[in-house]
Amino acid sequence: TSPYRPEEIEAIEEFVRAGGGLFLLGEHTDVFGTSSYINAVGRRFGVEFRPDVVFDIERKWEQVFFSPKLGAHPIVRRIPFFRFAVTCSIETTSFRARPIMRSTGLWTLPNDYTAGNFYPQVKDHTYARFGAFDQAVSVDFGKGRVVAFGDSTVYSNFLAFSPGKAEFLLATMEWLNRKNSLDWVRLLGFAAAAAAFLALLRISALRPHRLGLTVSTVVVSAAAGLLSLWILSAAADRFYPPPKPVTPVPYVTFDMEHSSCELPIFGFTQKRAESYQIFYQWVLRVGFYPRVAFSLERALEEGRAVVIVKPKRPFSAEERERVRAFLEGGGRLLVLDSPSNVKSTVSELLSPEFGLSLGREACAGSWVQEPRSGARICSLPYACPVRGGKVLLVTEGSEPVAAWAEVGKGRLVVSGLAERFTDTRMGFSSRRIPDYELRAVYELEFALLRGLMNGNLEEEILRLGRLYSQ
Repeated sequence: TSPYRPEEIEAIEEFVRAGGGLFLLGEHTDVFGTSSYINAVGRRFGVEFRPDVVFDIERKWEQVFFSPKLGAHPIVRRIPFFRFAVTCSIETTSFRARPIMRSTGLWTLPNDYTAGNFYPQVKDHTYARFGAFDQAVSVDFGKGRVVAFGDSTVYSNFLAFSPGKAEFLLATMEWLNRKNSLDWVRLLGFAAAAAAFLALLRISALRPHRLGLTVSTVVVSAAAGLLSLWILSAAADRFYPPPKPVTPVPYVTFDMEHSSCELPIFGFTQKRAESYQIFYQWVLRVGFYPRVAFSLERALEEGRAVVIVKPKRPFSAEERERVRAFLEGGGRLLVLDSPSNVKSTVSELLSPEFGLSLGREACAGSWVQEPRSGARICSLPYACPVRGGKVLLVTEGSEPVAAWAEVGKGRLVVSGLAERFTDTRMGFSSRRIPDYELRAVYELEFALLRGLMNGNLEEEILRLGRLYSQ
């Protein structure tokens, strides 16, 4: 939001030319002058952020990018998908520029300086532009590399840990942290491909009446192109593996295969009463990292802890065995359910030998309490009773609504308090400043997460009870 001095721009250019990596992170509509200032740098490398805003033709504010199977840039090879928070488009003037994210079916509107955030009213206009637009590009420059990306909002806390965001950022850093040293190989490949294609065209021209030869030329060219794309994609996977963490990352993975909760993964939240967006985001507040997995198998492989919310999809015998192995190996599992989940499959997941089960009837009572001190922590909308295990939380009638059990080296927490953590009961928005009652709900989530991850569940809940007994 302030201009770069000419000597600063010169220093950046020399840094990249000598082998440095540069990440240009822009935003829609030239808001607060961001594009104007960053373009003074970007033009040195043949990229420019346009002062516009990009929409999907059908969904407007909900655009999702899917990486192509072949020929994808190394940065997006391992991204499952990427939901934008509205970008600007990027123009390139360098022949060395390559699209990282280029989508079709888009339209753009220019900025509107009469609006406080320069954002135009989203209406049909004759000056709207339609087609395919670049939203992320890369440039080789000297020995260094540049990436330009047009959506800084996705790295705000409320979006940074949704699918694709971390993968894109880590892959970008990995790609930028290299020097260009084999340009001649790429040029040689292009020259060889062009020579082979021209030779085929020459042979076809010498025998113009040989239809079979012409067809063969087209088929061979297409096959060679596909084979080249496959080889380049395999090479990208081989030479650009995902960076490995130096220390284990404490992920809390939400299983979306069986859970019936809603998260704003592909678009905005549609049903607040079913959404757990705030609960998901607040995992960050206690030093852990939330992520989603679209299969239980992957959730168990990737997460140090796994969360399943109001499961409806049946669990197979193989999945139950995987859950057991995960827990016995030291994994943590948090299962949240509710009386409203009339198609619950939680009983299929909780094997009898775990010693925990959930009743389907709603508990009587209006408070969640810590059992030893009797301290009232927060209000109780409605909940399932928990049977068995070591009791963590109860109603004022001493009916357990959360309990845990050791399974091998791991810990299993079962709670009927799923309704307590929906967005509608956690403040509706992550921007809300909590009052005393809402802060208690947050503290309850934090205590469960800390106790689950750190192995001191009863101590965390007891500490919570001492806090609210005052």
